Amino acid sequence: MVNKEEQGLHGAWGLVSVETRDEKGELVRRGERTGYLIYSPDGYMSVSFMKEGRPVFKSGDIRAGTRSKRTPWFTT
Repeated sequence: MVNKEEQGLHGAWGLVSVETRDEKGELVRRGERTGYLIYSPDGYMSVSFMKEGRPVFKSGDIRAGTRSKRTPWFTT
């Protein structure tokens, strides 16, 4: 059950940027990523975060590929 304070926070957000900073707050690395954060009205949360430039299947369907063809897709 979701309490009244949590009911107002629901929706989806897309990742804008990724930065890694050291203990002094200085920028160390900036990355190219795609990501989404989703909060549902009934209290569920989901995060999706992936590297851009991942391989694409010719068929457009990951389930159609062989294990050797699918492995790089899941490890990038």
